[in-house]
Amino acid sequence: MIDTERVFAYRALRFARNDRTPLPGFEQDDFIAAANFDRRPWADLLQEFEAVRRSNLLMFRGLDEAAWARQGMASGNPMTVRAAAYVIAATSSTTSACCATNTASPSPPAASTRSAARIPRSSSRGPALRRSERARASTPGSWGTGTSRALRL
Repeated sequence: MIDTERVFAYRALRFARNDRTPLPGFEQDDFIAAANFDRRPWADLLQEFEAVRRSNLLMFRGLDEAAWARQGMASGNPMTVRAAAYVIAATSSTTSACCATNTASPSPPAASTRSAARIPRSSSRGPALRRSERARASTPGSWGTGTSRALRL
């Protein structure tokens, strides 16, 4: 989850800064195999996740409307900055739900450590989320966070 957030935040940063260089894909299973997460204390992983999340929140909060709408190519597919943010939110909410219900491990950081980064809606259809994507993002249990107006991280 931490590495996936890093990869998508990097994509969002590159696209937000109007970098048009196509970015390669990544194989999350290969990342996991090489990371040795099972050898690290759970508390260390939570601290690392919190640091990555705080950094990303600051980056997303600093974006203007134009940056949110910019797009680039990742894994051979177009992606907007807004879409990268939704992937980050979906990955962490899905993983958190799995951790909370399927393991005896401590739950993710308490709600008090979470923040909301506003994701502005675009008035033009352009590279912003299409209506179907907004609907998916605002449907509980989908890849979104239950609202298309805020990214709850």
